[in-house]
Amino acid sequence: MLDTNILISGILFSGVERKLINVCCSRGHIIVMSEYIISEANAVLKRKFPGKEFLLDVLLNKLEVEVINMPMS
Repeated sequence: MLDTNILISGILFSGVERKLINVCCSRGHIIVMSEYIISEANAVLKRKFPGKEFLLDVLLNKLEVEVINMPMS
């Protein structure tokens, strides 16, 4: 499961997080994410990196993603 920080760092920067995402893409791993993480990542991108929100969609289209519902407690 990837969290918001890993997603954003992997999208925007060329560090370890990007390498992790690239490995997931190249080896066909299924990434498990909650709807909340995707929504939060989108909100953070809009707030801190305006104009870069589309990169989340690009990434999600490249990965094999299983989106799960998680209750917000």
